[in-house]
Amino acid sequence: MFTKSSRMSGVIVLGLAVSGIEAQFTVRMGDRVDLDYGAIVAHFTAAPPFWDISAPRDVGDRTRYRAVVLRTAPVPSLIIEVVAFRNEGCCSRLVAVREVDLLAIAEQLGMDEEPFTFALLKAASPKRFTVRMNDRTLLLELIDSHTVRVTPD
Repeated sequence: MFTKSSRMSGVIVLGLAVSGIEAQFTVRMGDRVDLDYGAIVAHFTAAPPFWDISAPRDVGDRTRYRAVVLRTAPVPSLIIEVVAFRNEGCCSRLVAVREVDLLAIAEQLGMDEEPFTFALLKAASPKRFTVRMNDRTLLLELIDSHTVRVTPD
């Protein structure tokens, strides 16, 4: 049985199953408490930037999401960073760091072995990442600042 990570706060999982067939489900992202993770980065990918018309002018005109996989035992960690910047990449700054609850995703998918493998495959769009957990390909879509929609392939 999996246990929740103590590095996150406020993680809630909502699931959906239809007659034993896996469907989309959402997972809440928790705020990352420990930001000193540079030494354990296993993989990093940045999604294409997009124009965020809802962002306050002092935050930045453009936003980019970065996905970072950390080598943590026994289960890897997935961090989503939100970077705001101005035209031509000027003045980039990290405005939010969230951690996706991979254990909650594994439980929803019925993966009971620990540890499991996890890899980023690509940034499919500005708010979508294709990943692999064990032998499953998943699409993770950022719905809002604290929610990820998971779609099994």
